[in-house]
Amino acid sequence: MRSAQQRDIRPRTIIQTLLFIAIALTCTTALFFNKATVLGINLYYIPSTSMQPALEPGDIILVDTWTYRSEAPTVGDIATFHDPLLAPRTLIKRVADIRGSAEEDMAIFFRGDNANHSSDSRYFGWVPVTDVTGRYVCTLPCVVTN
Repeated sequence: MRSAQQRDIRPRTIIQTLLFIAIALTCTTALFFNKATVLGINLYYIPSTSMQPALEPGDIILVDTWTYRSEAPTVGDIATFHDPLLAPRTLIKRVADIRGSAEEDMAIFFRGDNANHSSDSRYFGWVPVTDVTGRYVCTLPCVVTN
C-alpha cells in the first residue's frame, strides 16, 4: 500500500511535467514563429533595441492578453499593440500617456525606452485602446549556447 506522501507527490509530478511540456512547446513555437499563444499568454521574441534597458534583443517575454479586457492600461505599463503602420505586426512599448476615459475614445501614447532607436507614437500618433493586445509580465530566463 502507498503512503500518503507518495500519493500526494505523483499527481503533482504529472501536472508539473505536463506544464513543463506545454511551456517548452510554447517557447519553441515562439522561437520559430516569433509568437505563441496559450490560455491568454503570448510569448514574443524581442528583435530590436527599442525597449532597452528593460527588454534586450533576443529576450523572450511573457505577455498577458486578458488583463486589458477588464481594466485599462496605466501610465508606465509595458504593453503590446497592433502596429498602426504595418499590420498585423505587433509592437511592444511603454505607456507614456493616456487620453479619454471611455473605451470608445480612449487612446494610448506609446514610447520606447530607448528613445533614439524607437519607432513609437512620436511617429505614428496615438493608438486606440482597442488596438492594445496585452500587458508585459516578465522576461523568461533563457540559456543561449554557441
